[in-house]
Amino acid sequence: MTRPELEEILAAERKLYLGAHPNMLMLRLFPEMRYVIWRCLESFRRMQYWHEVKNSSNISWLKRTMAKLRYYHYNRKYFRYSCLCGVELASDVHIGRMCNIWHCGVVVNGDLGDNCVLHGYNTIGNKGVGRGAERPVLGNGVDVGIGAVVIGKVRIADRCMIGANAAVVKSVDEPDSIVVGVPGKVLKRS
Repeated sequence: MTRPELEEILAAERKLYLGAHPNMLMLRLFPEMRYVIWRCLESFRRMQYWHEVKNSSNISWLKRTMAKLRYYHYNRKYFRYSCLCGVELASDVHIGRMCNIWHCGVVVNGDLGDNCVLHGYNTIGNKGVGRGAERPVLGNGVDVGIGAVVIGKVRIADRCMIGANAAVVKSVDEPDSIVVGVPGKVLKRS
């Protein structure tokens, strides 16, 4: 990802979370939860960007040192906002553009596509037996209801809706499906 792409994503997400013309002074003095969640996601994206820069092999030692400093700065910032809003994102996950997290209590250790919506108190992750291959992958436009859990090596197709308090442990291959219940059962949208 290039720096202009990162700034474009961050500008679009800022508009999504805070509106077209936010009063930044009031938000800094009296932060709302949407503002804190946006700052957490912004710091996370910048942290990932500077991690890639510091690990690239074709830059000078001075630029690498500056990238390390920026990485550690955004890492600390992400940690602070993560503690404030209760959103925990694993450092090696891929989060697509325009990810919308509505409420606190979200844990993500899986890959999210573009335009995903997490309504709060969601867990998207592995079964606790290691990292990497066992984590879920959500497609573009997936809407995860409040309290829903997606666990294990599962794939969720594009534009699926996962109902509130559903527990998804099997892949959903059909786009535009609705998943409800414990364990999650697939319903087809009409």
